[in-house]
Amino acid sequence: MASSTGPDPIYESLDESPRQSPRNGVAKPTRGPWFTLDDVDPSQWRSRLIEFGVWLDTRFMKGDTESYKIIEEFGCRMIGILKEWYANLGPVGQNTFHELGNTTAVLGALHEEFIGDGALTDRKIRQEFFEMKCCSLKMKDLDKNYLRMLKRFYLLNGLNDPSLKSTYVSSLPTEIQPKLARMAAAMNKDFTALTMGRIHQMTQEAVDKLCRQHEYFSNMLKDKGKYVKACRKPFLEIKCKDKDRCHYSKKTFKGKKFKSHFKKRKHKNPYRFFKKKENRGKNPGQRCYICGKTGHFAKSCPNKV
Repeated sequence: MASSTGPDPIYESLDESPRQSPRNGVAKPTRGPWFTLDDVDPSQWRSRLIEFGVWLDTRFMKGDTESYKIIEEFGCRMIGILKEWYANLGPVGQNTFHELGNTTAVLGALHEEFIGDGALTDRKIRQEFFEMKCCSLKMKDLDKNYLRMLKRFYLLNGLNDPSLKSTYVSSLPTEIQPKLARMAAAMNKDFTALTMGRIHQMTQEAVDKLCRQHEYFSNMLKDKGKYVKACRKPFLEIKCKDKDRCHYSKKTFKGKKFKSHFKKRKHKNPYRFFKKKENRGKNPGQRCYICGKTGHFAKSCPNKV
């Protein structure tokens, strides 16, 4: 048999890749499902791994096949990047992978290889859960907030961490939080004892009550005059002026207004310091009592003896 001396081909397309020979007597599957990560963004790989886990759990639950064979079939159904990784494991690495024995171990190995440390991912999800907040009272926005927090709630094993339910309530609009607290108190229960679905149902009910109250008070304000006349008790008042009942319009000038062309001059008073005095330094009261003349005092009088 002649052996080829050329380099091994690099297959870019899945359709052009050669068929691998079956290992350990397991035939290559001809129908799906196929497992790949190539068609989604890396941010969605964690969700894709959960989908892989559904198939593995289903096969393990049947109990008609050994776990080694199930994981081996799982590896044979990989395509794309997963297939390249599985092939690079080699016989020893593949055998170690097949002996993991359960879904959690298989998904943990894939998570560590393609996503990273699961503890860091859980920390990031927890941080996002605590930072989420909804300030809108629209039911569409409340449903969106409920869905995105519910996904993270179960990823964080929220059933064993009831405090996350109180965090969810804190993320809701402040207008309905007091109503939710009263509804929970009426049932003699804390939020930690309620399910996430029940809390969301209470949220919808609280928004409905808030809308009915808003409509009721809005209608009262529209018919304010009717309520004022009906509630008035003049026999209890003596010469009292009710500002809410009496609205007198100010008298306005209804004639035409003409613009005056005469501009009044602004008069400026001169500064007192620069004002000229007629008799500066001479005061009629400055008279010498010796000679009777003005302009000097007695001590400087020339007729002084």
